[in-house]
Amino acid sequence: MQVERTNTGIKLAGELSFVEAAEVVEQACGLVKQMQGEIEVDLSELHTRSMVVLGVLLQLARTAKAQGVDLTWSGVTPSLKAIFDLTDVSSLLLTSRQH
Repeated sequence: MQVERTNTGIKLAGELSFVEAAEVVEQACGLVKQMQGEIEVDLSELHTRSMVVLGVLLQLARTAKAQGVDLTWSGVTPSLKAIFDLTDVSSLLLTSRQH
């Protein structure tokens, strides 16, 4: 799993598992704390077979809110959107603009 800073924000790429979730949260939230304004979180290359993605993305959203940073989610795959809808967190995660 990779967490990368991009020109417009953050990119999460690779397979997310329970084993590395805490480390991904720490890395991604650390990057958010260094940014201002509106940032894009690119999820186009994020893959997961578990609901652990919800915890990671919700923590990222909480950190952004606490920092006064607006998140724009991009690359939300149909499978991620289905997880959001199934668990009724779409309203929490997708209140920011989605590309």
